[in-house]
Amino acid sequence: MSDISDQAVETPDPATSLALHNEWHGALRSAAHNQTIAELMDRLDAQLRVYDAEEAQAESNLQQIETEHRDILAAVHEGHAEHARLLMIAHQSRTRALRIAAMARC
Repeated sequence: MSDISDQAVETPDPATSLALHNEWHGALRSAAHNQTIAELMDRLDAQLRVYDAEEAQAESNLQQIETEHRDILAAVHEGHAEHARLLMIAHQSRTRALRIAAMARC
């Protein structure tokens, strides 16, 4: 997952960076070894990806995603499951708000 994050930061293309950040989520789900949840979340992400508006590819959002992913991964590595869970909820809530704002403009 660290490698995926590094690639996302290093790419100059915002769309590729966002795709790599989305790939990071898949890697985290795979590491959790819960196929049912992973498949459910993958389908949900695929359906919602259409609402990844320009704001999703904005430099400030991509930097925020990077920070959130690094913090989540650090909590996982440190064995702080509850902290990782809370960080992921905050991360998903923030990105959900971006998507809702995009849907409202459609």
